[in-house]
Amino acid sequence: MKFVQTKFKRGIVPIILLILIPFLVTGVAYLIIGLKHPESYAFGAPNIDITAEAVQKVHQIAVPHTDAAGNFKNTYDASSFLPLGIYNPTLCQVTKTLAWTPQGGYSGDYRIKVNYGSSRAAGTYLIADINVGNVTSGEVGNLPPSSSLYYSIWLNGTSTVIAENPFTSDVCANVVEDQNLQKLAIAGFNLAILEKNVYPDSNVLARAQSSGVKLILDMRDRPNEIFASLKDNTNVFGFYVGDDDLARAKALNTDSDPNNNVDVNAIYNNLKTYSDSLESQTQKVVLEAEPNISTSDAQWVPWYSLFDNTGNVSFHYQYPKSSSPIFPWTSLVEVADTVSHQVQLNGDTRPSWFIEQAINLKWVIPLEFPTPPESRAMAYTAIIHGATGLFQFSHDGWLRRQPKGSPAPANQNDINWWDRHAGIKGNTPVSYPGGDKWAYSASSAEQAESMALWNGQDASQNGLNKELADLKQVILSPTATDDYQVFVDQRPSVIINIYQGPISPAPIRTMLKKVGDYWYLFAVNIDNQPINAKFVISSNIFTNAQVLYENRNATLIHNNEISELFNPFDVNIYKLTVDPATSACTFTNSAGLVQKYGDVNNNGVVNAADATLVLRSYFGIDPPLTGDAFKAGDVNGNFILNASDATLIRRVVFGIDTKFPVCP
Repeated sequence: MKFVQTKFKRGIVPIILLILIPFLVTGVAYLIIGLKHPESYAFGAPNIDITAEAVQKVHQIAVPHTDAAGNFKNTYDASSFLPLGIYNPTLCQVTKTLAWTPQGGYSGDYRIKVNYGSSRAAGTYLIADINVGNVTSGEVGNLPPSSSLYYSIWLNGTSTVIAENPFTSDVCANVVEDQNLQKLAIAGFNLAILEKNVYPDSNVLARAQSSGVKLILDMRDRPNEIFASLKDNTNVFGFYVGDDDLARAKALNTDSDPNNNVDVNAIYNNLKTYSDSLESQTQKVVLEAEPNISTSDAQWVPWYSLFDNTGNVSFHYQYPKSSSPIFPWTSLVEVADTVSHQVQLNGDTRPSWFIEQAINLKWVIPLEFPTPPESRAMAYTAIIHGATGLFQFSHDGWLRRQPKGSPAPANQNDINWWDRHAGIKGNTPVSYPGGDKWAYSASSAEQAESMALWNGQDASQNGLNKELADLKQVILSPTATDDYQVFVDQRPSVIINIYQGPISPAPIRTMLKKVGDYWYLFAVNIDNQPINAKFVISSNIFTNAQVLYENRNATLIHNNEISELFNPFDVNIYKLTVDPATSACTFTNSAGLVQKYGDVNNNGVVNAADATLVLRSYFGIDPPLTGDAFKAGDVNGNFILNASDATLIRRVVFGIDTKFPVCP
C-alpha cells in the first residue's frame, strides 16, 4: 500500500492557498449544512429526525462474502468467512554485513540491493533496496534465513553497479519473530497480505499452515513460475495485483502539469489484462486496492468503477486521522461515504473489503495512530455501510520503516520521504537492524501507541477481533427490512469558531439485523463530538436491550425506544430481546405469509399509522377495510373494526400495553 505524492509549486501564494483552502471549504460546507438544517441550533433532547441518512439498508436480500477458500457466497452458513486481515507481517529476518571498494572520484551515497535467487536478472524478488550513505561497508536487513540470495552495490541514483555476488543468508537466530503468524492467529487475524519485498518461501508457507492464517500474495512483477507454483496452494487465499494505480494516474493528470499526464486507459488495460489472466488460472481471490474516488469528482468516478471492478473483490482504503492542524480530524464521514459508494457500485454481486488506518505516516499530510476506540469506530462504520471484510494497514516491521521516495530524498525533511512509518505490533521496537540510513525510528510515545492499538485488536485480550468473530453471523446475515427511526439533538453549527459542532448531517449511523430470536442494532457516532441519540423501533415490543461488550443494559422506554449519550466515536451494539407474546401475535394472511396483528398496511411495522387507517375506515373517510387488513386491525378479536381497535393499537405502540387481546 502506498500513498500518492502530490507536487507543490514553489512560492508563497500556493503555500497560503494550501493553508486557507481547507478552512474555506470547511466554512462553506458548514454554512450549507446550517442553511439546510436550521434545527442545527437545537441542543438537549434528541428530537431531530435523521432517519433517512442514519439508517443503512444495504444487503437486505443477500450479503456478498466468501468462504474460507475464497469462493463467493451470499447466504450465511457454517462455511461463511469474515476476513480479519493485516498487511505485511514478517517472520524471522537476518542481516548481512557487506564491504566494497569505493568508486574512484565518487563522493555520493551507495545503495545495497538484495534479491532472491542466484543472479540479479529481471523478474527475481527484490528483498531489500537501501541507501547506506557514503561508506564502504553496510548492513542490510529483511533477509529470509538460510536462503540463496544475491547482493549488488550501486552508486545511489544511478544504474552503475560496482560489486555483486551470490551468498547464503544466516540461519534464524530470532525464534520469537518466527512465530509472528502464530501471534496473528492468537490475536484473531485470519488473513495476511504480503506485499513486495517478502518472498513466500517454504518457511513462510509452513508457518501459515501451522498458524491457520492464510496468505494474500503480491504478484506484481513476479515471474510466472512463482504464480504457477502457488495458485493451488491451500495456504494461499488470494493474489494482490496492484494498489493506487488509478490514484497515481489521477495525481499525474493535471492541467497545470501536462508533461506528467498519463494514459489512464493504458494503465487500466494492463491491470485488467493481468488480473483476468490470474483469475482464469485460479479459483482464489484476486484483488487490487485503491483509495475511493469522491462521488463529487465526476471526471474520475467512471474510472473508479472500472478499477474497483478489477479482480473479484472490491478493496479500498480511507485513512482519516491526521495530526495536521490544516486537516483536523473531526469525523469518520469519509469512511462512511466511501464504503457506501463502493457498495452502491457492487450491490450484492461482490464483497467489499475495507482497509483501516493503523499507521503513523510521516508525509506532507501526517497521519497518526488512531486510539483503540477510534479504530473500533472505523471498523463498525465500515460494517454498518456494507463492508464484509476488514484489514489493518499495517503490521510493523523492517519494510514499513524504509523511505520509498523517488527521487531519493536529500534529507530527512524532504517530502519525498513519503510512506515510511511505524505500524502496529505487540512488541514494537525503536528500529530494525540493516535499514536505510534514513529509516524511521519510533519514539517511545509512538511505540506505546502502536502497542496499544495492537492490544485493542487482540482477540486474546478481548479486543476488536474477538467482537467481530463473535458477531460474524450477525454481520453476514441480511439487514432487516423493518422501519425504525433515529433522532439526534444537534447537527453542524454555522458558527464553527465558537461552537465546534459535528461536521456530518447524520452523526449517528445505524444498521439493524435479526438473527434467531434476537435483534441487533449497530450504532456509531462518526463525529468527534458528543451526541444525544434516540432510536425508536415501533415494529416490536422488547423486554431487554443488552449493550454488548459493555456489561450493561440500555434503558427501554415504551418497550421500543432507547435514548443515550454517544461520546465522540462511540459504538453501541444493542442486542434486543423480543417479547415472546408479541412475536407470537401473528396470523397467516391470504398470500400465505405471516402478518402481525395490528399491522394493517402490512409493511412489517405496527405503528400509529395503522391506528390511523382503522379510524379513517371507521369514520368513513376511507373505504371499509376488508380481508387481511380487517383481520390485522381487529386486535380485540370481536370481528368488529372500530375506534376501540385503534385505541388498542396505539396503547401497544406507545408501550402502555405489551400485547393485544387477540394475542395468545
